[in-house]
Amino acid sequence: MDVRDRHQHQVVRLQPVRFDRHRQPVMTRIGPARGPDRCRAGCRVATTLPPWRPGRFDSWDEAVTHLCALSDRPGPVVLDEFPYLSKVEPALPSILQREIDRAVSDERPLSLLLCGSAMSVTGGLLAGSAPLRSRASLELVVQPFDHVLTARFWGLSDPRLAVLHHAVVGGTPAYRRFVGDDAPRDLDDFDGWLTRTVLNPATPLFREARYLLEEEADVRDTALYHSVLAAVAAGNNTRGGIAGYIGRKAADIGHHLNVLEDSQTLMAYSV
Repeated sequence: MDVRDRHQHQVVRLQPVRFDRHRQPVMTRIGPARGPDRCRAGCRVATTLPPWRPGRFDSWDEAVTHLCALSDRPGPVVLDEFPYLSKVEPALPSILQREIDRAVSDERPLSLLLCGSAMSVTGGLLAGSAPLRSRASLELVVQPFDHVLTARFWGLSDPRLAVLHHAVVGGTPAYRRFVGDDAPRDLDDFDGWLTRTVLNPATPLFREARYLLEEEADVRDTALYHSVLAAVAAGNNTRGGIAGYIGRKAADIGHHLNVLEDSQTLMAYSV
């Protein structure tokens, strides 16, 4: 897991989890793909698993079946950015369920790691009647830095500056790279830092909030979600207050608030 990724990550380890006595961490990774050509390119197995050589598959079903058949080799199979993969192939969770159950039936060791940054999707992998329900031995959310660790990471020694800075960019380590390692020098430089980084259309961070929201699979009407976030930013912290601010009924924004909470864009508190 690369802690420099700009998102929170969720890691799901699926049963059965057994390694041989060597416990050698040989990873096999399939990246996100779109369309048949990208699918074939993404279904290449690491050349660190001799005598296997990179090949092509006609479907994700065939690729996953072959990967799981390599379970006699030590180490897990890692599927990174799983939400994108399952968007390309909605049947992927069911395919994994079949292979896990088959491994259990055959008494074969099999360890799968599913990683992803779309929290609303990864959070639902194990819920309700989902195919992978009850088949996980670990569910791990990789949290961003808190304001204290963020201050150390950015080299900020002033406590007030650290709080202001964290309120803007949070604890995502990659954002430092997004602004070319530019950090506010002191409190007097904070406004100038905002202007030359976060509010600068030439930096990747300028449109980051929009991109993060669009990556959530359950988001359809992005304009309404932005309106909800604007209402919260304006000081409205109840469902009725948010609905009144954007001119909607409270019942109309229930789903949107749930999606924002599931993706941890918003957090609900009881007082």
